[in-house]
Amino acid sequence: MQELIRDMETNFHLVMIAEFMDESLVLLKRQMCWTLDDIVYFEPGFQAKSDVPDHPTTDTLHAQLRRWNNVDVILYQHFSKVLWKKIHALGPAFREEVEEFRRKNAVVRGYCLHRERDARRRRHREGGPDDGYTPPVDSQLCEKIDTPVSEYSNLLRSRPDHYLRNEL
Repeated sequence: MQELIRDMETNFHLVMIAEFMDESLVLLKRQMCWTLDDIVYFEPGFQAKSDVPDHPTTDTLHAQLRRWNNVDVILYQHFSKVLWKKIHALGPAFREEVEEFRRKNAVVRGYCLHRERDARRRRHREGGPDDGYTPPVDSQLCEKIDTPVSEYSNLLRSRPDHYLRNEL
Protein backbone atom coordinates (compact mmCIF):
# COMPACT_ATOMS: atom_id res chain seq x y z
CA MET A 1 0.00 0.00 0.00
CA GLN A 2 2.83 2.41 0.83
CA GLU A 3 4.37 1.77 -2.58
CA LEU A 4 1.06 2.66 -4.25
CA ILE A 5 0.90 5.89 -2.25
CA ARG A 6 4.51 6.77 -3.15
CA ASP A 7 3.79 6.12 -6.84
CA MET A 8 0.70 8.32 -6.69
CA GLU A 9 2.61 11.12 -4.97
CA THR A 10 5.31 10.90 -7.65
CA ASN A 11 2.86 10.93 -10.56
CA PHE A 12 0.24 13.37 -9.27
CA HIS A 13 1.16 16.82 -8.00
CA LEU A 14 -2.35 17.31 -6.68
CA VAL A 15 -4.92 14.77 -5.58
CA MET A 16 -8.29 16.48 -5.42
CA ILE A 17 -10.77 15.35 -2.79
CA ALA A 18 -14.49 15.71 -3.52
CA GLU A 19 -15.30 16.50 0.10
CA PHE A 20 -12.98 19.52 -0.17
CA MET A 21 -13.74 20.40 -3.78
CA ASP A 22 -13.50 24.16 -3.36
CA GLU A 23 -10.09 23.97 -1.70
CA SER A 24 -8.92 21.40 -4.27
CA LEU A 25 -10.06 23.57 -7.17
CA VAL A 26 -8.35 26.68 -5.82
CA LEU A 27 -5.12 24.69 -5.46
CA LEU A 28 -5.54 23.44 -9.04
CA LYS A 29 -6.24 27.01 -10.19
CA ARG A 30 -2.97 28.16 -8.65
CA GLN A 31 -0.99 25.31 -10.21
CA MET A 32 -2.47 25.92 -13.65
CA CYS A 33 -2.27 29.75 -13.45
CA TRP A 34 -6.03 29.99 -14.00
CA THR A 35 -8.53 32.53 -12.69
CA LEU A 36 -11.45 31.90 -10.35
CA ASP A 37 -13.73 32.18 -13.39
CA ASP A 38 -11.97 29.15 -14.87
CA ILE A 39 -12.99 26.88 -11.99
CA VAL A 40 -16.60 27.97 -11.35
CA TYR A 41 -18.93 24.99 -11.15
CA PHE A 42 -22.13 23.68 -9.72
CA GLU A 43 -23.07 20.13 -9.00
CA PRO A 44 -25.43 18.38 -11.43
CA GLY A 45 -28.84 18.14 -9.82
CA PHE A 46 -27.79 20.69 -7.18
CA GLN A 47 -30.24 21.01 -4.32
CA ALA A 48 -30.11 23.11 -1.21
CA LYS A 49 -28.98 21.01 1.75
CA SER A 50 -32.40 21.39 3.37
CA ASP A 51 -33.97 19.73 0.29
CA VAL A 52 -31.80 16.62 0.53
CA PRO A 53 -33.27 13.89 2.74
CA ASP A 54 -31.06 12.86 5.63
CA HIS A 55 -30.28 9.12 5.84
CA PRO A 56 -28.27 8.60 8.99
CA THR A 57 -26.10 5.50 9.13
CA THR A 58 -25.62 3.33 12.15
CA ASP A 59 -22.19 2.85 13.69
CA THR A 60 -22.31 -0.77 12.54
CA LEU A 61 -23.02 0.16 8.93
CA HIS A 62 -20.35 2.85 9.04
CA ALA A 63 -17.73 0.34 10.26
CA GLN A 64 -18.85 -2.19 7.64
CA LEU A 65 -18.46 0.36 4.84
CA ARG A 66 -14.96 1.25 6.05
CA ARG A 67 -13.95 -2.44 5.98
CA TRP A 68 -15.39 -2.97 2.50
CA ASN A 69 -13.61 0.11 1.20
CA ASN A 70 -10.36 -0.25 3.15
CA VAL A 71 -8.01 0.79 0.33
CA ASP A 72 -10.16 3.82 -0.47
CA VAL A 73 -10.18 4.78 3.21
CA ILE A 74 -6.37 4.56 3.43
CA LEU A 75 -5.92 6.63 0.25
CA TYR A 76 -8.48 9.18 1.39
CA GLN A 77 -6.90 9.58 4.82
CA HIS A 78 -3.41 9.96 3.40
CA PHE A 79 -4.24 12.41 0.62
CA SER A 80 -6.58 14.38 2.86
CA LYS A 81 -3.63 14.98 5.20
CA VAL A 82 -1.44 15.95 2.22
CA LEU A 83 -4.11 18.35 0.94
CA TRP A 84 -4.54 20.07 4.31
CA LYS A 85 -0.78 20.29 4.82
CA LYS A 86 -0.56 22.20 1.51
CA ILE A 87 -3.49 24.41 2.47
CA HIS A 88 -2.08 25.29 5.90
CA ALA A 89 1.31 26.09 4.36
CA LEU A 90 -0.36 28.68 2.10
CA GLY A 91 -1.71 30.64 5.07
CA PRO A 92 -4.71 32.93 5.48
CA ALA A 93 -4.53 34.34 1.94
CA PHE A 94 -5.50 30.91 0.62
CA ARG A 95 -8.53 30.73 2.96
CA GLU A 96 -9.61 34.19 1.75
CA GLU A 97 -9.27 33.05 -1.87
CA VAL A 98 -11.43 29.99 -1.17
CA GLU A 99 -14.09 32.23 0.43
CA GLU A 100 -13.98 34.58 -2.56
CA PHE A 101 -14.38 31.55 -4.85
CA ARG A 102 -17.37 30.32 -2.83
CA ARG A 103 -19.05 33.73 -3.08
CA LYS A 104 -18.45 33.85 -6.84
CA ASN A 105 -19.67 30.27 -7.21
CA ALA A 106 -22.84 31.06 -5.23
CA VAL A 107 -23.60 34.02 -7.51
CA VAL A 108 -23.09 31.93 -10.64
CA ARG A 109 -25.10 29.01 -9.26
CA GLY A 110 -27.92 31.32 -8.17
CA TYR A 111 -28.07 32.97 -11.56
CA CYS A 112 -27.83 29.78 -13.60
CA LEU A 113 -30.31 27.78 -11.55
CA HIS A 114 -32.82 30.57 -11.16
CA ARG A 115 -32.43 32.65 -14.31
CA GLU A 116 -35.95 31.86 -15.52
CA ARG A 117 -37.47 32.86 -12.19
CA ASP A 118 -35.27 35.95 -12.03
CA ALA A 119 -36.28 36.98 -15.56
CA ARG A 120 -39.96 36.87 -14.50
CA ARG A 121 -39.18 38.96 -11.42
CA ARG A 122 -37.28 41.56 -13.46
CA ARG A 123 -40.27 41.98 -15.79
CA HIS A 124 -42.47 42.72 -12.77
CA ARG A 125 -40.05 45.14 -11.09
CA GLU A 126 -40.53 48.85 -11.45
CA GLY A 127 -38.96 49.97 -14.70
CA GLY A 128 -39.71 46.78 -16.63
CA PRO A 129 -37.18 44.53 -18.34
CA ASP A 130 -34.82 47.37 -19.37
CA ASP A 131 -34.21 48.81 -15.91
CA GLY A 132 -30.40 48.51 -16.08
CA TYR A 133 -30.14 45.16 -14.32
CA THR A 134 -27.04 43.27 -15.49
CA PRO A 135 -26.76 39.64 -14.44
CA PRO A 136 -23.40 38.68 -12.92
CA VAL A 137 -22.96 35.95 -15.53
CA ASP A 138 -24.50 35.15 -18.87
CA SER A 139 -26.52 32.29 -20.29
CA GLN A 140 -23.53 31.06 -22.31
CA LEU A 141 -21.55 30.42 -19.11
CA CYS A 142 -24.55 28.60 -17.62
CA GLU A 143 -24.76 26.39 -20.71
CA LYS A 144 -21.04 25.57 -20.50
CA ILE A 145 -21.34 24.68 -16.83
CA ASP A 146 -24.40 22.55 -17.55
CA THR A 147 -22.70 20.63 -20.39
CA PRO A 148 -22.31 16.92 -19.51
CA VAL A 149 -18.73 16.02 -18.56
CA SER A 150 -18.32 13.51 -21.40
CA GLU A 151 -19.44 16.04 -24.02
CA TYR A 152 -17.23 18.81 -22.60
CA SER A 153 -14.25 16.44 -22.39
CA ASN A 154 -14.68 15.53 -26.06
CA LEU A 155 -14.83 19.21 -26.95
CA LEU A 156 -11.64 19.95 -24.99
CA ARG A 157 -9.82 17.01 -26.59
CA SER A 158 -10.81 18.09 -30.07
CA ARG A 159 -9.88 21.76 -29.53
CA PRO A 160 -7.17 22.06 -26.86
CA ASP A 161 -5.61 25.11 -28.50
CA HIS A 162 -8.95 26.94 -28.32
CA TYR A 163 -9.33 26.04 -24.67
CA LEU A 164 -5.89 27.38 -23.83
CA ARG A 165 -6.84 30.67 -25.46
CA ASN A 166 -10.24 30.78 -23.68
CA GLU A 167 -12.12 30.63 -26.99
CA LEU A 168 -14.55 27.84 -26.18
